[in-house]
Amino acid sequence: MEPHKIALLDNYQLYQLLQNHAIDTSTLAALKKEYTSRNLSGYEQERLAQKYAAAHTDVNAALEKKPWSPILTGFAYNKHFRYIAFLKVHGRTQEAKQHLLELYLGLALYFLGFIAFLLLFRTL
Repeated sequence: MEPHKIALLDNYQLYQLLQNHAIDTSTLAALKKEYTSRNLSGYEQERLAQKYAAAHTDVNAALEKKPWSPILTGFAYNKHFRYIAFLKVHGRTQEAKQHLLELYLGLALYFLGFIAFLLLFRTL
């Protein structure tokens, strides 16, 4: 990476590149030199570290944790559709389709149960 292009990076982009271990040593040395030349305050460095940590938390734990079974809770639409959107954003479309199928199955079971309840007690 050319030095004049490194100077164009903002502080957060520079911090992100410094955290990348796949960068070659010459580029990493140029990045470190630019980072130290900016004389960032301790508060600014802490803010960059917190922003980086927040952006790079492990989303796999959130992806593996289903909110609850869509078959059992068919009427919590918002929770299920947000989870489906979350799965799609992270490239797990097959799991999103499976979750949506389970949601539709749960809704069908609820409606069939409600219709059976109405038919059973219609004479009362």
